[in-house]
Amino acid sequence: MKSWSVFLAEDYLRCLAECNELVKVEDPETEPFKSKERAIEILEEFHDKTINSYSGTTTTSAEALFARFTGEEVSEASEEAMGLGRSVEDVLASLAFRTGALAVEAEQTSKGEKLITKALNHMEARYLGEERKEVPLKCLVEIQDANNILGTLWCNRSEHRRAEEHLKKSEKLFKDWTREHPSLSTKTGEGTDAREVEGEGAEAREKLAKNYVQTSFYLAQVYGHLGLAAQAAEYCAQTLALQLLSGEHFDRAEWAQNAAQLAGFFLSKLDYRTAERCISAADKVYSEKLEMDKKNESASEGKDDSDVGANLLLAWGKLYARQLQEGAEQVDSEEEVPPNSSPVSEAVYLWETLELNQPHEMLGVIPTNFQEARNCFNLAMPHFRKAAEYYALDGFVTEHVDLLLECSTLYKHLSIFEPDIHRQCVMHDARAKPLEHVFKQLNPKIFEGLYKQMAFELGEIFRTKMDLKKETNRPHAKVFAMGAKAVVYYSAYISAVEGSEGKGKRVHSEEERSYFSARFCLAGTFQRMYPDPKNSQDVKHLDSALKEFEGLINYGKLIDPQGQKNMYLEELQICKEMVELLPPKIEGVHRGRIIPHKQNVDPKE
Repeated sequence: MKSWSVFLAEDYLRCLAECNELVKVEDPETEPFKSKERAIEILEEFHDKTINSYSGTTTTSAEALFARFTGEEVSEASEEAMGLGRSVEDVLASLAFRTGALAVEAEQTSKGEKLITKALNHMEARYLGEERKEVPLKCLVEIQDANNILGTLWCNRSEHRRAEEHLKKSEKLFKDWTREHPSLSTKTGEGTDAREVEGEGAEAREKLAKNYVQTSFYLAQVYGHLGLAAQAAEYCAQTLALQLLSGEHFDRAEWAQNAAQLAGFFLSKLDYRTAERCISAADKVYSEKLEMDKKNESASEGKDDSDVGANLLLAWGKLYARQLQEGAEQVDSEEEVPPNSSPVSEAVYLWETLELNQPHEMLGVIPTNFQEARNCFNLAMPHFRKAAEYYALDGFVTEHVDLLLECSTLYKHLSIFEPDIHRQCVMHDARAKPLEHVFKQLNPKIFEGLYKQMAFELGEIFRTKMDLKKETNRPHAKVFAMGAKAVVYYSAYISAVEGSEGKGKRVHSEEERSYFSARFCLAGTFQRMYPDPKNSQDVKHLDSALKEFEGLINYGKLIDPQGQKNMYLEELQICKEMVELLPPKIEGVHRGRIIPHKQNVDPKE
């Protein structure tokens, strides 16, 4: 019988090499796992051969040896025999792990999980137990890999806490090792170790680093599913940083897309500095990708990732639009909010290897006056317009409408800083024109959500214009005209939300706030439209206002019959007051006791 060292150097490596070649084979779709299943058979046969050939070299039988591997007690043996026995056990554990990993890939999940768990239990007991020993690098990689696979399996089953347990073990293993061995060099002892036979230490170190990227990636997924957005974002940033630092090939378009999405999270936290670094990095990596494509035209054949460039334009636009929004909100609230001075995320800081350009001087500046607001506007709007060239209406209806709404919001927030009311009206015109043009083309049945969004937005725009014209004592005919358009769009929104059931039933909770707001604004719009420019005695708009106010009171009863815990108490109180005030006014107009104010005369008319 061959000596153990010869057995490792010849038979063991030959078995692994054969399996590695099988794993590389691309099987036909009809038998997608044929080669992997053959590799599994070879590993299982070699596992049995190892037990049959070498269990007798210790004082334990083959059955007892395998029992030890599974965690059961065995009888005492000589030091030399036990040393060789442990080496045999290590090979058995390695074979079990490799077989289990292939079984998982071949969708034999239950079998794979059992084998990996057994192997992991042995390796952790041997090297990470109370009497912790120096872990051979190859063994470290397998422990790390095993925890990653088990973490992935539990993640796929939506058992995210169990997945976290394995992935955090893998992370700790890597961090402990790198702290103890900054250069990640292996420590070779005397004799031959089964786990140091395969390849050089550099290969194992490379695998260790790749596994850690996977650990970080899945931890980002786990924390995302657990609703822990901050942790998910940090691990996502770390994954992207590790890909950069590895020097390995990675999909640059996908990297840029992920970085841009990550910027959205930091932007939601008003962390403008980190968001900007994310977008700048995405821009740099995507630009490098485009340059590489020019040099090698065949590299990206069959894959269209041109949407990534458009999404980066969107990200830049949203960055400065959010600053303008924050400034507008502070004007409305009259409360000064201190700027976010938090440092750039530690993981994102690692992206500085890209040598990014310095941020724009307006980054993080929350506008307090029109000039600063216009600067933010001018930084955001060109990016939105450029993105709209890609996301054209013909082919990208949803994306195009979303961009129109972004532009509308941008004008809305800029108008808050504009002191001149006429120029405010011009900005609202700029909001309405493109929206009305597309709204007329939308099929409300096919694009129901977009139809509702646009109808509500247009109703708000024309109600705002009506209030501005009334505030500046413009001719009532102009006030009336804006109100009439607001009524059209508010009514379209309300009808779309109510659907075929009509009024009298409670709408979906997700739409209730905007639905109630639309009806309340519609009632107020009707009220402001009186008197009719063509017939000052016509009270139909006051009647419509009264009807809407009464309808809102009834709707409030659907939400809370007792009227004590209603979230719309303030609005409902106004509705009750108007229901008391409007009937006498309507009656007074009918009897001639109330004469509408004389209308202003427009000198141009």
